[in-house]
Amino acid sequence: MPDALPARKRSTLFDRLRNGQDLPTAARAAGLEGREVFTAARTDTALALLQAGTDPDEVGATGITERTEYLRLLALGCPLSLAAQILFGGAGKARHWRRDDPAFARACDAVKELGAGQPAPARPPFHPRPPGAFLDHLENPGCPSPPPQRRSGSPPL
Repeated sequence: MPDALPARKRSTLFDRLRNGQDLPTAARAAGLEGREVFTAARTDTALALLQAGTDPDEVGATGITERTEYLRLLALGCPLSLAAQILFGGAGKARHWRRDDPAFARACDAVKELGAGQPAPARPPFHPRPPGAFLDHLENPGCPSPPPQRRSGSPPL
């Protein structure tokens, strides 16, 4: 995860924010720039929740974090059952949430309806030019396209 904060800096930031410090002051105390903190919050649900004013370790926040992670996996293209297996070891918890929480059920449906759960379209196959054509092109700068390939054994152009 390239945007993740180092553990020690993250811990310092969390401690400061939990004790009521404003974000810029807490970030400086942790040796971070404000932009680093916001960037890390894109992939760190607990950090985003803490920035919103809720301690991610509180009992109610655990459910919020788990639901957010579940929706994130759906948005990345995981089928419902795979997302539940990854996070909870089975589909029971997610199934209960969908049944008991209409807003959560609508969020799951919205992720699927927007097509976010579809894999990216396949790219056309990449066919590089033969190395000889590329090297010939380098030998003749200014050519709009690589010159024809030389026959093996013929002298350079």
